[in-house]
Amino acid sequence: MRIFLSLLAREFFGYFRSPIAYVILALFVVGLAVMTWFFGNFFEHNEASLWIFFLHVPTVFLFLAPAVGMRLWSEEKNAGTHELLLTYPVSTFTVVAAKFMASWLFLVFALFLTAGMPLTIAYLGDPDWGLVVTGYLASILLAGSYLGFCMFASSLTKNQVISFVFGFLLCFLLMFLGLSIFNEYLRNIGLPIGVVDFIAGFSTTPHFTNFVKGIIFFRDIIFFVVVIACGLWMNVEVVSVRPRKKKLLSLMLMFYGAVIIIAGSRYIPWKFDATAHKAYTLSQGTKDLLKEIDRPITLNYYFSRSTSDVALQVKNFALLVEELLKQYAKEADGMITLKIFDPKIDSDEEMMARRSNIQGHTLQNGEPFYFGLEIIQSERNERIPAFYPKQELYLEHYLSKAIYEVQLVDKPTLGVFTKLPLFEQKRESGGMGPTFFGLLDELEYRYQMLPLADDVIPDKVDCLLLLHPGDASEARLQAIQAFVLQGKPVAFVLDPLSNVERDLMPIEERINVAHTFSSDVFALFEPWGIEYDASLMVGDGELLTEVLADEDRQPLYFPWWITVTDFTESIPGFEVLRRVTWVEGGSIALAEGSSLKLEPLLETSLQSGQETSEASNRFSDRRLASLFESDGKNRYLAGIVSGVFPRSDTGNQVAEEEGRILLFADSDFLADAFSMTVDNEGELVPYNDNIAFFMAALGHLNGNEDAVSIRPGGFSARPFSRIEKKREYAHAAHAERLAGLKEEMDVVQENLKVAKEEQAEARVLIQTPEMIDRIAAFEEQERTILSEMRKIRESFREEVEREKFVLQTLNLVVVPIILFVWAFLYLHNRIRKSRSSGVS
Repeated sequence: MRIFLSLLAREFFGYFRSPIAYVILALFVVGLAVMTWFFGNFFEHNEASLWIFFLHVPTVFLFLAPAVGMRLWSEEKNAGTHELLLTYPVSTFTVVAAKFMASWLFLVFALFLTAGMPLTIAYLGDPDWGLVVTGYLASILLAGSYLGFCMFASSLTKNQVISFVFGFLLCFLLMFLGLSIFNEYLRNIGLPIGVVDFIAGFSTTPHFTNFVKGIIFFRDIIFFVVVIACGLWMNVEVVSVRPRKKKLLSLMLMFYGAVIIIAGSRYIPWKFDATAHKAYTLSQGTKDLLKEIDRPITLNYYFSRSTSDVALQVKNFALLVEELLKQYAKEADGMITLKIFDPKIDSDEEMMARRSNIQGHTLQNGEPFYFGLEIIQSERNERIPAFYPKQELYLEHYLSKAIYEVQLVDKPTLGVFTKLPLFEQKRESGGMGPTFFGLLDELEYRYQMLPLADDVIPDKVDCLLLLHPGDASEARLQAIQAFVLQGKPVAFVLDPLSNVERDLMPIEERINVAHTFSSDVFALFEPWGIEYDASLMVGDGELLTEVLADEDRQPLYFPWWITVTDFTESIPGFEVLRRVTWVEGGSIALAEGSSLKLEPLLETSLQSGQETSEASNRFSDRRLASLFESDGKNRYLAGIVSGVFPRSDTGNQVAEEEGRILLFADSDFLADAFSMTVDNEGELVPYNDNIAFFMAALGHLNGNEDAVSIRPGGFSARPFSRIEKKREYAHAAHAERLAGLKEEMDVVQENLKVAKEEQAEARVLIQTPEMIDRIAAFEEQERTILSEMRKIRESFREEVEREKFVLQTLNLVVVPIILFVWAFLYLHNRIRKSRSSGVS
């Protein structure tokens, strides 16, 4: 061990005796910073994450690892010291291991010098440190894998340049094996698809990617350990003094063993989920759902693994789906049976896939491709017709949702009163429009939906939903009251200003018709002691949301859109929520002396305030934002009211049973435009947790909590909170002045319009000097105001750009400067000592 440590120290500190090492380290740090900040547009992504940084690590290591490993044996051979080194009273492996560990530590030190990136995201926001740790762990293992082969390349030649080139090619091959273009080439030359997939499994790319995602698979650790061991083994055989036949036999055994170990490790399911929210681990809601299965379920999983022309990304995703399904089967304690099928062309499996309505795709080579799931319980079945890699972060949600639905023999009936087109909506081309597709999809999978238009509520209705119901007749209000007094659950989704209803109305009618776009049930709420003012909307100066202002499409921190990120965990399903946005909604409260109880589900900060909802129709977004004033009160936006409800007609009689109602003072937050977004494939995916919040609350109200705690999917949004705060402060400082300038601009433009109309009506051939001067004065005023508005908006960006420049500079310059100063001092000290020893 003493000799091993001595050799290790000799090799490690030997790097720092040469100025080339400092140059290599500086180039590594600068190269990664440039690729992250400039090519990767790190700052523009507004995400406190290092995934862009780690995306470029393998590429940079393609050059760094050969540069570090090229001297390990080439330098010894060139100096003639390698034979002397092997005469030490230690094994050849000890010498090789010492050299490897020294150079590996040097690469780890190089990674340590990039610590500015984790510090940067910690300064800008709240990163998921689990992802940061696994990303660096992956980088260290990748460095060791590359280095083992570069060390082998160095042992073959005296020339360091040749060693570098050969090492680079070996590292590139390790990465290239997993690229789709290489797999396609192998298929084109006639290799069987199984052989192609087997070869692709020896690429570092998929194993490195899993680590960066935050999943530590045991098979990935085994892979990197085996690759490193192979590099060292080959190195030992090259430098050792043994007969050539024995070396070749040893290398063949090594290769055979490596293949067996790596191939066998693919069947080891052990993993560790390092993400903060355990995104790749079954949530407690899913585990509870699986434990309550009372009849056996069969999962028929179809994936055309034998089909050629399937991208490696899809194959890796299919493996992830298969492993997740195995977790479902394991957690269900024998109540789920997983069957895996490979639907080859014209096979029985293909016929089964077609009968199960699994979506088939025709690949470029004409072969059919199936990738879907059928869930069967007794005579009922559900299916996921097709899986796509983009669903990775929502996979648990889709699977648990389908398993839950297949067990619903009798869904509870949800009666719906609404004046919004919930059941008649149509998808608009080029956008979502004022629709509720996301909400309707969730409601239909948990409830039997029943649209209500009359004033009678059928007996089969188990739960009632009033979604922006509009004006209700006396008979309807009495029917709703009777439903509540029976102890049946009712969800009131009201709104002081329905943007959806306003958007559905033609523009000319919005202007000419006096319409508040609000909803209210005052006749019910007053005797119940519930306070809700349909004429007031609520804003929050602390929980404000960044939007694009309607008038100029420029960023605006809008206090009337409230983004809440703190939720009670007493409601099942709320523990997985991350962000809910309230859109120009109202508030609820209980009147003083009310016998009912209010359980808040969503509330403002102490920086809330109110404004008439009519103001939203009359003012621009910037002007409306400037009207906000906090009154220092905390308000409830949504909640559950429980107790014995008095009747509205007598005020003295009460219900025989305790009732519960759910109150939401906003309806727009459930619309697609405010809760969903369209992905690259044109599919709707959740933008926030608005619908998940509503469904969890509704499930809690009904006592139907089996599926409400299923994870909605995706990672938590981790934006640059520091930058957002700076923008908020800038907005607050200039909002009033901008609104004033906008009003001045409106006046000037109106005056300019009148002046030009008067000029046109005069019908003169030659404009009078007065006309010319008047129009010129208005145009100059217009230019001046525009210039001032532009300067104010530029000031919004100046401080952010300064922050960006400082962080870029620190990451690009500080470490190289430290390295060069260190190199100068170290080398200067060595030269001084050398001269002094020479003189003596």
